[in-house]
Amino acid sequence: MPLKVDPADLMSLSSKAKSKKILRSCLPFALLAMFELGIIAPLFTGKKLYWGDLMLYFVPMYHYARVLLVRGRLPLWNPYMLMGQPYAGNPQIGLFFPGFWLLPFFSSWNAVVIQSGLMLYTAGVFLYCYLKRHVQHDWAAVAGAICWTGGGAVLGRMQFPPMFCSIACIPLLLLMLEKVLDLPTPANALTLALSITLMLLAAHPQVAYISFLLLAPYGMWYWNRSGRGGGKLKAVMLSLLLGIGLSAVQLLPVIELALNSSRQTLSPLQANRFHLRWYQAVTLLIPHYVGSPVMADYWGQGNAWEPALFMGWLPIIFVLYLWINRQFSPYARIWTALSLFFFWMSFGVKGGLYYIAFYCVPGISRFHDAGRYLIPATLAFAIVASYGVEAWLLRVKQHKILALSLLFAGLIVPLWVYSPDWLPATSQTHLTHTPSVAQLLQHHPYSRVYTPVHSYYSDQFISEGYRDYGSYSLRALHGEEDTLDPNTNLMYQIRSASGYEPVPLLGAAVLDGMVRQALIRNDPEMPSLLRVMGVEYLLYPRLYHISQPGLQPVLLRNKKHFKMLNVSHASSYSGLAWGVRRIEYVPNDLRALASMTSAGFDTNKEAVVFTSTFTDELSASDRLPGKIHILDDKQQEYSTQRVLNLSVSGGTGFLVLSQSAYPGWHLIDNNHRIKLYRTDINCLGCFLSKGFHHILLMYHPITFLFGLYISCLSMSVTAGSYVYNRFGRKRVN
Repeated sequence: MPLKVDPADLMSLSSKAKSKKILRSCLPFALLAMFELGIIAPLFTGKKLYWGDLMLYFVPMYHYARVLLVRGRLPLWNPYMLMGQPYAGNPQIGLFFPGFWLLPFFSSWNAVVIQSGLMLYTAGVFLYCYLKRHVQHDWAAVAGAICWTGGGAVLGRMQFPPMFCSIACIPLLLLMLEKVLDLPTPANALTLALSITLMLLAAHPQVAYISFLLLAPYGMWYWNRSGRGGGKLKAVMLSLLLGIGLSAVQLLPVIELALNSSRQTLSPLQANRFHLRWYQAVTLLIPHYVGSPVMADYWGQGNAWEPALFMGWLPIIFVLYLWINRQFSPYARIWTALSLFFFWMSFGVKGGLYYIAFYCVPGISRFHDAGRYLIPATLAFAIVASYGVEAWLLRVKQHKILALSLLFAGLIVPLWVYSPDWLPATSQTHLTHTPSVAQLLQHHPYSRVYTPVHSYYSDQFISEGYRDYGSYSLRALHGEEDTLDPNTNLMYQIRSASGYEPVPLLGAAVLDGMVRQALIRNDPEMPSLLRVMGVEYLLYPRLYHISQPGLQPVLLRNKKHFKMLNVSHASSYSGLAWGVRRIEYVPNDLRALASMTSAGFDTNKEAVVFTSTFTDELSASDRLPGKIHILDDKQQEYSTQRVLNLSVSGGTGFLVLSQSAYPGWHLIDNNHRIKLYRTDINCLGCFLSKGFHHILLMYHPITFLFGLYISCLSMSVTAGSYVYNRFGRKRVN
């Protein structure tokens, strides 16, 4: 009799097979999630990442943006540091990166934690997907992803959000580049373009540049191996152009800021700031060879996280296993070569290779910190390690579950043990401390403070000893907050004429340097320079003694709350706008610097105006008869708009505004636009006729609007291409 099979039984068996297949495919992602949760578990128990750049720069910047976003406004300008700096265009602020838009819904600290966790998992998933294309065992791909994402080169950058987000995009770029070179379809090309966009919007130009240095040679090698074809390179180039177009809203303002910045091409010694040293390379095997910031016993030069490269011991064993048994594939060879190249580059000038590349490879001289080449070096090393795991798993014939258990225990446990070295966290209640000096200065919301020697505290708390990592974290943390070290003033709406910016405006940097030199020389012209910067209070360490006729020490009621700072009042302060009766025209910064540092120059009576063309109006305005009376000067908190009511008597006058001069500022006087001039190196100025004036000063950056237009146009091209590829082509066929 023929065997009868019930169709229902066949369907049941088929559904069980599908369920097992789905479960098996989900296990690697579940293991990666478990590993990443183990890494960042302390951050979900009420603690927050706080140390270093995160506390001093990024959280204050995010706090400012969050307040504006909650109010329904886009942060384009930052008035709270260096007399004002562009916010849209800051190369380390990803205003349009997806993670940035967590800020309206979470506090700055919580948004950083959520974004860090998501990006860490994203990096692991995409590296797993890339490795899965080249190894037979999924678990070998998981092992490679764990090695890299749990290593010091990645976790050490978590306190630097834009760098960390950019790092997480590297595996995605690698995956999509291969897919386009394998099959240059419109869908793959569009996905690569979106990956490039994410990398650029993540807002760390150096990591984006290093990624290009990694992907360019690998992409050419892969293109040659997979079969040359002009269509493949064409698809990659079109993806690159589309990615640049989509991120134009970020790139164009960054380029404009770079053109107006004091940051120029670096020398080899300037670029060689943080790099790997021979004794720090030992930490690949002995993580605490140079001490640990957690235990406050780090004795290495520079900081601890730039040369971090520990990834556990098993990856090293598997790399050696692969090469000793000569089971290396062409992929293992290319990744080994790339790992050695970038590892050599991370030694900086003393390594030799970096010095040669500094002069031969365009772009390297624009960035410092050679230690960051450890990011691609460790990525390549983890990929080679996954090939070693693959070779070992192919030899395991029995007790595979036990072997896999031992494998992942050996990979995960060391990384879990040493991950706190790179994730300094403290209770959120410790971060609610308000400095006493901030309580004093909040009563003067429109004037500025100036901290000329803030580097003293930065060196003490950050670069020397790392003591806020150790057992005295709360006391040291509050001590650091009490210094009002830039840029923590943003947390308390205190405007500052000093601060830290990676790419500061040229005028702000020059004026800041002039005031510092005047303080060192005890120059009698220093109060006049403070007036240009709109400074009312000077903050400096207690061990410094500044004696100037124009500076009056502020008598504090309770000095024990001001242990860290002396506070002096600048008697020259009379507001952020004033009129002058004499104009001196200069063509460049050198002439302006010479004029403003000359004996007898009084910013209360005269101003230096930048101009390259001398019209009849300008040439006749050396001495002005008009006298300006400021009636009202209104500025709202977190607003770039400024309203002034004033009168001019006696004839034409010249108004000086203590506000960083930058393209995008517009002045409307009685509903008529008035031309603005760069004045006193970093201020704005304009001519006003006799009579009453209602003035509106506002910021509308043209490059941002033009970049937004290009990005929207590129989005339309992307959407149209997707719709046509998804629906239109089928209909035509």
